[in-house]
Amino acid sequence: MKEIILKKLLRDHRGINNAIKRKNLLQYCKVYDPALTDRELRRIVKEIPLICTCERGYFIAQKAWEVEHSIEYLKKKIFPLWENIRNLEESYSDILSSPQKELFR
Repeated sequence: MKEIILKKLLRDHRGINNAIKRKNLLQYCKVYDPALTDRELRRIVKEIPLICTCERGYFIAQKAWEVEHSIEYLKKKIFPLWENIRNLEESYSDILSSPQKELFR
């Protein structure tokens, strides 16, 4: 499936303006694997480092600014998760710093 996805993007989705929405890529891939799920597609896409992502979908970058845009897009998704992690660590700081924390694993 990796090869199918990469060939599709290299052929039809070069540049950010030609990005393909995930649901459309999934629909295309289901021709080859009707059982493919959205979760599996996302996992496969993550395994292909050449693929960029943005609010428009997946694409193969043609210019440096497109790669930078993709990186910034991903950073915006990551930062809220770091905030969640910090909040959890603060909320459970007493448990996490306790010598008995092994009891909670």
